[in-house]
Amino acid sequence: MRQRPGQKSGQPSEDRGPPAGWGWREYLASLVEEHGTLTAVAWKLLERAEDLDDVASVERALRRLRERGQRDGGVWGQRLLRRFGVPRAIEDRLRWMGLYHSPFNDLPLTLCEDQVRLWDQPPISASRARVWLQLASTSVALRRRAFAPARVQLEAVAQTLAVSGADAARYADAASKQPWRAPTWRAASAAIPRSMRTWNEPSRR
Repeated sequence: MRQRPGQKSGQPSEDRGPPAGWGWREYLASLVEEHGTLTAVAWKLLERAEDLDDVASVERALRRLRERGQRDGGVWGQRLLRRFGVPRAIEDRLRWMGLYHSPFNDLPLTLCEDQVRLWDQPPISASRARVWLQLASTSVALRRRAFAPARVQLEAVAQTLAVSGADAARYADAASKQPWRAPTWRAASAAIPRSMRTWNEPSRR
């Protein structure tokens, strides 16, 4: 796809970007686009849930979830995120924000902070893809030389990765305990994503 004038290399195309306020409605719309119908999405949930046996009830629950906006999605939101994860296009954008050497970190600090706040809402903040926002917040804090908030964010990275069983959790945990030396912390923030290569994604079949 042709880049727009002024678009940095490596930045996701704005043509494919989500609207502001990407919530449960948009998330379900992306699943319907991928699987065909909301009923098909409900059947996918039934395939791996021993406590569910009524596709009509599941579909009604998903319709209610669709109206939740960016509020807590509860049990049904977690079931969807565990089963399907975050759409690839969305995670690619979040990864672009979280990578330390990404062009995202060439943007003004206030703009980076606004983008993190925009995305740090359900369903993204309830998914494991939030790790990219935590890494982006770490980078923002390091750019401000706010080392205490950077430590908090790296601890959050470690917790998110540990829940997902990623080997990178140990790296993040160790990085959060390092002394307050900016170059060392910047190197850790840059290296953690590289150590996440074995992080398995949910099956989308």
